Amino acid sequence: MVILHGPDDYIDPSDHEAPGQVPTWDHLTMHVHGTLVAHEEPEWIIASLGELVDAQPTDWRMEELDPERLRGMVAAIVGLELRITSIVGKAKMSQNRPSSDIGAIADALEARRTQEAEPRYRRPSAGAIAFLRGPAREHALARERAVERARAAKGPGRTVG
Repeated sequence: MVILHGPDDYIDPSDHEAPGQVPTWDHLTMHVHGTLVAHEEPEWIIASLGELVDAQPTDWRMEELDPERLRGMVAAIVGLELRITSIVGKAKMSQNRPSSDIGAIADALEARRTQEAEPRYRRPSAGAIAFLRGPAREHALARERAVERARAAKGPGRTVG
């Protein structure tokens, strides 16, 4: 299993729009299960390195490397491949909060990110802020619209949610 940690940040009660909140921690984590395969075959390693280089924002290509030097480097590399069988993700990014509260949390994190670091806080991650302003807020907005539709369908005098 490989554990991948995404953005995470401390959420202070004062970060919320509404008073009376408690401290919490927002985080993204993925558990990737599979079989780990070690490759020592030069062809596999060179192909894998080529894919890695091609995915980077550079004009440099593997073909520019002297073949003798490449052989020496490849001899010192063990390639690793994870043959994935399942992925389990966990996102706790304030998506249960109202969309306006998610905006307030993202604004508070952004303000802390641009300030001189306070000893009690580490610098918030840009990834967490982007996730809050994107998927977490969109999830909250969709939930709020669904509740509004359900209330409208029930008619006056009845409560829903």
